Amino acid sequence: RLNKVVREILFDFCPFSLTIRNQLSTNPLFSDAIVRYDRRQAQAKNRLELLFKKLTSASLQIPSELSRERNYLEK
Repeated sequence: RLNKVVREILFDFCPFSLTIRNQLSTNPLFSDAIVRYDRRQAQAKNRLELLFKKLTSASLQIPSELSRERNYLEK
């Protein structure tokens, strides 16, 4: 059994895939870490979407790195 600090480090640096996270979300030990991870991912995705809108409205080309980051966050 992992303590809370180790679970947080695990979710920060080597997150599980969506199917595994869904399975672990029923476990009370992992539910807090999963909620925090999902919240951070949603915030990052929101910031990226705002940047996409800003670049699009300025008629600038969106860099491929940002597109790849967007694809990663949608997984």
